[in-house]
Amino acid sequence: MRATVANEKFPFAYKKLGMLFMARNDMESAKEYFNDYLKLDIAKDEKESVEKVLKRIEK
Repeated sequence: MRATVANEKFPFAYKKLGMLFMARNDMESAKEYFNDYLKLDIAKDEKESVEKVLKRIEK
């Protein structure tokens, strides 16, 4: 979380936080961080991958 405070445009931190909250079974927080991650400048294939994860979480 410190990395997101220090640099709001650091995508790796948002993805890792999303995965951390998924592992903790806190899906609402995971969705929040994954959605923030998607707003950043990331590769198209990476974006598609995270969108698939979000779809699985929402079920």
